[in-house]
Amino acid sequence: MLVLEPEHQEHKFWGSDLKITTPQFILKKMKKLFISVLALCFLISGFSVFASGEVLDQEAIGYGVDEIVIKEPAPSNFGGQSFTTGEGVDNIKIFKAYFKKDQEIRTANIFVDIYLSTETDEPIGESLGQAVIHSTLIPLNYAWIDFIFEPQISLNPNTKYIASVSVVDDITGEYFILYWRYALDDYLGGDGWYRYDIPDLMFSTWYVSAPAPARTFTEISVPASTTPAILGMMSGFVGDMWEFIALIIGLPLGFWGVSKVIALVKGSFKTRV
Repeated sequence: MLVLEPEHQEHKFWGSDLKITTPQFILKKMKKLFISVLALCFLISGFSVFASGEVLDQEAIGYGVDEIVIKEPAPSNFGGQSFTTGEGVDNIKIFKAYFKKDQEIRTANIFVDIYLSTETDEPIGESLGQAVIHSTLIPLNYAWIDFIFEPQISLNPNTKYIASVSVVDDITGEYFILYWRYALDDYLGGDGWYRYDIPDLMFSTWYVSAPAPARTFTEISVPASTTPAILGMMSGFVGDMWEFIALIIGLPLGFWGVSKVIALVKGSFKTRV
């Protein structure tokens, strides 16, 4: 006797080449297709969100062989890295630096200020904006530390700036010590800045990309005389679609019904014999 299992895609009966696709199998495939389309929509949405977030502009990330020490008092409580903004970059949102501290006991605030830079990689003018974190957020081993500007600082494209890092102790005379690792000295858009000549320091700058332009819609007035024609076309389209859907569902159901009848006849025939 022929038995159609819901999980089976197709069946042959009586050794023939006629194959039957069960309705359960079709529904299962449609469910998988729906889930795949939904996942694709989420993936596209995720890429869109990422594209409108912070984007890397400049960086010097190769590990150098030494470091600078930033601590009070002056002049050792300042150090920095100059950088040149890229084409079309008009702001800075995050400055990242490769830092570590010497111990947990002494504490301080660490500031990053953005200045215009001279051609000799020194800050000029007033600070364009500042970000600050506390030393408790800096580990004893080297790690990338984020300084986030709220709001982002407006800059000009293709212009040299300098990120100046300074330390202010929580308790005067504690002398918190901050280390900033050298980078491979191959960054062409700027240079390290300290009380003596140094190579590049490990850093990266991130900007906020411009959001995608808003979609605009144009309203089109349709003459009243065209409404019956449009409704007629829509009615015909819906009617054709229903015929197509009925065909897709009806054929497998019909084959399934025929297979049941054949199975019953075959079983009856065997019983008589």
